[in-house]
Formats: sequence, C-alpha cells, structure tokens
Amino acid sequence: MTVVQGIVLTGGKSRRMGKDKSTLYLGGKSFTEHIIDALLSLTRDILVVGPEMDFKNFKGRFLMDIYADKGPASGILTGLTESTHEINLILSCDVPLIKDCLLKDLLNRYKGEDVLICKQGNQVHPLLGIYHKRCSTIIKNCIEKNKLKMTDILDELKVEYYSVPDIWKDQLVNVNLPGQYEKLKNEYSN
Repeated sequence: MTVVQGIVLTGGKSRRMGKDKSTLYLGGKSFTEHIIDALLSLTRDILVVGPEMDFKNFKGRFLMDIYADKGPASGILTGLTESTHEINLILSCDVPLIKDCLLKDLLNRYKGEDVLICKQGNQVHPLLGIYHKRCSTIIKNCIEKNKLKMTDILDELKVEYYSVPDIWKDQLVNVNLPGQYEKLKNEYSN
C-alpha cells in the first residue's frame, strides 16, 4: 500500500442542497462512506474533516476545521496539518461515485508536485486530488489574508492536472442540488 493519507472533507454548509451532503444516502451508504470505501484499498490512514459521524468499521479520526467558516481551504489545511504523511489524497464528500481505480491511477501519475488535481475537459476539480503536506504553509497564509477561493490558492502552488479518462468521467459527478441527488438515486437504483 502506498504511503498516503486519505482526507475527506465533510464540513461544507451544503446551502444549495439544503441539508448536509455528507450524510445523504446512496445505495444504503452515506456519501462519506462511499468515499471512505474508495480510499480503504489505498490507505487505512483516513481523516474526516467535519462533524463526527457514526460509521461501522471506520477507524479514522474526525477533525473540526482549524478556521471556522473559511470554506474548503480550511478543511484542506486542517487535514494537511494533522496528516502523518507527505502525500495526501483530498476528496470532498459530494463525489459518491468515486472508485479506487481512478484514485490509484491518480497516485501513479503523481510526481512530487505541490498539487495534482483531477480535471475532465475544462472542468477542474480542486477538491479531488493529491496535496503535498508542504502546501499547508501557503494555504494557511492565504486563509489568514482571507484569500479563500480555491482557484486563487492554487495560483500560489505548483499545480499539475490529471485528465480523467472518459471511461471514468461518471465518477466525477458532483452532487450539489436536490434535483441532482434525486437523479443520481434513480440512476443508481437502476
């Protein structure tokens, strides 16, 4: 197993969804459990940044954001700060279709840059990628300057992009709206 820390971000406000996305269910498991399952074939070292939840067989740690109300940047910083590894797989909780095959390929493509994030066509997924622990200093500086947009933070780092193969593009489905969730549940059950 590669020496990597899995970090799942679950602390978002979920304003557009109207309820906590991390606890939405798909096929009998929460979104967060789907993410953890994808990570478990790569690492047993998993941190969940967000409110504590009850998952059977999950031995990881739950952490609260170092900086409250500072968006995903704070979640990433919290995870990187608490990580015991240099290489960290960061995933938001709203991509429940992610599978270990994509994550393994992402890890295989990693060459030591600050950040390697997924993209599909022109769509960049900054909350689905590898962040080196050394990024924590720059991310912290950005947060302290209230520079919270992920695109602005990434401009400060050495970033490479992993073009997700078309056969795996469905794994990038990001669920933010009630209609998207209902559609996904219907497709998943068929």
